[in-house]
Amino acid sequence: LTSGRTGSNLICDSLFKAGLPVKYEPLNETYASKYPNPDEPYTGQTKIDAINKSMNNAVLCKVLYCQLDEELLKQLRESYQMIHLIRSPVQVYMSLKIAELTKVWHENNIDVPRITLSIEDFKNFLYRHLYLRNLCAKYSFIEMDYTDIFNWSSFIYRFQNHIGVNPIVVEQTLKRSKYNKREVIVNYKEIMDTYVYFFNKIV
Repeated sequence: LTSGRTGSNLICDSLFKAGLPVKYEPLNETYASKYPNPDEPYTGQTKIDAINKSMNNAVLCKVLYCQLDEELLKQLRESYQMIHLIRSPVQVYMSLKIAELTKVWHENNIDVPRITLSIEDFKNFLYRHLYLRNLCAKYSFIEMDYTDIFNWSSFIYRFQNHIGVNPIVVEQTLKRSKYNKREVIVNYKEIMDTYVYFFNKIV
């Protein structure tokens, strides 16, 4: 369980390259058939069916906040060991907006033009994001933080334990961003001040 911009693709890529069967997003038609029968309406049951189908031959699949609701979480908890991968919401938002601007989603060595972010858009994002994050925290078995990825060996060992496989050596493919968000985002301080205020208010 996670949002975008949390390192989830890095984890899936690394485990897949190490030989473990991974399904990226069974509820995302970019990666897989959206549901077992495309002619059926997209209901809670067809979501469950799609996840079950993927997990028949996989040790891990990724489900994003935007694909979830509370009833789905309740059903998933009955069958699966759910890991909740989190990252600071303000870092998620800034990373998301930079990716939208550059059209580059999984490469850190890029030139990023300066950008001014919308405060109102950021507030709306926070309300949605924190609601879904708290909902996932309620039903997940374990929570892991993006910042722990930088201690890769320990992180990926614990992650494999949590998904129930015998840990193997998994090569680190993480590359830190070469751009500095403080320099790229014109109103960086205003965004950070807004985050502190809203995080304290609604969490």
